[in-house]
Amino acid sequence: MHTITTQPDLFKVSMPFDINRMKARLAAHPNPKFVQSVLEGLREGFWPWADTRTEGYPDTWDNSWAPPKTAAESDFVNGQRDIEHAVHHRLVSHHSAGPFCQNSMIDRTETAGPRMDTLHQFVPMLRAFKRRNPGKEAVLWKSDMAGAFRTLPMHPLWQIKQVMTSNLPLKINVQSTTRSSEHAIRNVDRRATFGSSGSPRLWASVMGLILWVAIHVLKLEFLCCYVNDSYSMDVEDNMAYYKPYDQIMPKKQVDLLRLWDFFGVPHERIKQTWGRVLTIIGFEINARALSPTLPAQPKADLVTALREFAASRQRRLHEFKEIAGWSNWSFNVFPLFKPGLASVYAKMAGKKNPHAGIYINRTVRDDLTWMADHIERSSGTFFFENIDWHPLNDADDIFFCDACLEGLGFWLKNSTCRFYASVPESHPMAERVFYWEAVCVLAALRWYARERVSNPSSRPRRLTILSDNTNTVAMFDTLRALPDYNWISKSTVDMLVEVGIDLRVVHVPGELNTVADAISRHDFASACAEIPNLTILPFSPPQSAGASSS
Repeated sequence: MHTITTQPDLFKVSMPFDINRMKARLAAHPNPKFVQSVLEGLREGFWPWADTRTEGYPDTWDNSWAPPKTAAESDFVNGQRDIEHAVHHRLVSHHSAGPFCQNSMIDRTETAGPRMDTLHQFVPMLRAFKRRNPGKEAVLWKSDMAGAFRTLPMHPLWQIKQVMTSNLPLKINVQSTTRSSEHAIRNVDRRATFGSSGSPRLWASVMGLILWVAIHVLKLEFLCCYVNDSYSMDVEDNMAYYKPYDQIMPKKQVDLLRLWDFFGVPHERIKQTWGRVLTIIGFEINARALSPTLPAQPKADLVTALREFAASRQRRLHEFKEIAGWSNWSFNVFPLFKPGLASVYAKMAGKKNPHAGIYINRTVRDDLTWMADHIERSSGTFFFENIDWHPLNDADDIFFCDACLEGLGFWLKNSTCRFYASVPESHPMAERVFYWEAVCVLAALRWYARERVSNPSSRPRRLTILSDNTNTVAMFDTLRALPDYNWISKSTVDMLVEVGIDLRVVHVPGELNTVADAISRHDFASACAEIPNLTILPFSPPQSAGASSS
């Protein structure tokens, strides 16, 4: 506190937003305490959910002694310092370095979870917009806020933990036993940084309030946001003039920019784009075709990264997180390939040291290679019409599935064929009913792929499978499973891709699933009583690669 109070010129709270105007527009917000908290953060500086009194941490700590190895590195650091200083910002890039780093003080349970809109929210909105405006051309638009995290002020008590040191001597000129900071230059970083684990949640809080005004006060429908990019669509002939840029733009985009100007949100002309085809969060979106595409080079780069990672013997935890983040981004157009990360997440579980080495076992190698193979063979385009259908009204066929510790049963609606299998007593999963519920769904899909779909070149078949087990429904809906179950997810995806099936697994109440329940319990009499003339056929449950046949 002494340093802050005696050096007030170093520790200032500044930001571009007009707090009074924001407060007035947010008067009707349903969570006034949240609004008050965010506006106080803008006025007094934010606190990133940190506990600075952690046991064992020193009162002061200087972790700045890191002499650059080359003149180029030194020039880069000093150049970035000058750029930030010229625009009244300060730069700190690495908040996870050292034993007492800033990020180690931040409560990750408080900062995790700011959700960004992805194409899986945006494209269905685009389809709804097109249905609302039949016969009219749609244009896409995207507006970028300048600075993002760097517009948010931090509290002086946190600013003092964000001091950047530059102008250090080159490593080659430093004796191993000497630490001289005689010519060092120190700058206080007053804003939120991209290296802080608290910044995304802080930014989402501010951006969320601005978007609330845009959606609920200005009535800008179908508005999405990813970090500092806001994007939406408009009718092609609904244009307006935006005077600051002397440009005709989609009216909804102009309305948003005028709101930003009213609040003091910084933006640059070059980052405000629109057109029938537009790149959004790295994917090329075609408003007419209603399909996003991952361009060829980013696709090839991802495949190369996956294969190189899989070929490694060991990687650090932060590298595991990087490959997982990159892959998750690609799931905007490759949603079926999520099982490729199951073992990656299992390997990361419980680990906190970002520099800790993690061995890459065979399961991780196989999963990442499986994902790379699928991505490499794919077109890179995802057609959302394949998932934009009602699972009961639009399905070509519907299965009912059930399982118990005695057996598995499934039947195809509007058919007299019913299928039964016993649970192998010696199977290591013999006592896990959830496992057999999932295997039963896979068995129904396998039968359908082999027997009912005879022409893979035809349009994708819409198949719905009903299960009364909510865990099974969640597993197939998210395609995220524990390692012991992941082979089921991967086998499902292999069949969907090979044959061209669009699958929905939907929950059905147990009282509406009595036939499959009776078959699974080997109670064929009850099943036939409900649906006469049934033909009960045996089947062998699918098994993971390497398992003995049942």
